[in-house]
Amino acid sequence: SVKLLYSNFDENFYIPENVYIIGTLNTSDINLNKIEYPIRRRFGFIDIDPVFENIDLRNYMGDYIGVEMADKVVCKMSQVNKLIEDEPSLGKRYRIGQSYFMINEKIDEYQVHSWYRQVIKRDIEPLLRDYIGEKDESYIESIMKILLSD
Repeated sequence: SVKLLYSNFDENFYIPENVYIIGTLNTSDINLNKIEYPIRRRFGFIDIDPVFENIDLRNYMGDYIGVEMADKVVCKMSQVNKLIEDEPSLGKRYRIGQSYFMINEKIDEYQVHSWYRQVIKRDIEPLLRDYIGEKDESYIESIMKILLSD
């Protein structure tokens, strides 16, 4: 426990034993490489891989975006992540996770394709451009072709 500097109470502040503080760190961010080692020395790390093939994720997405679109997301993102993993300048650390597709509102079947395209154009494409830069436009185009094809 600690005495807080600006506390109006005489009691010390403490975090109960049953509370865990979880921090996240996207290790693909190039700017974090220099600070990553000191952080790793002080904290435990657990790698969390994308789980697009997980049936529970597919079912969860299916409840909100429909089974057909959930299958499309799983198929397309699995393909893209395999390409990213196999790319020598990227690799496993740069795979794209499922958080972009985790929603908690049901999307109308008439709007789900528009929603998907928006996620790809607004979130995934800029992320790929950050990863690749302008040096390999053809690589980005090939991934976008996979993601936006029917």
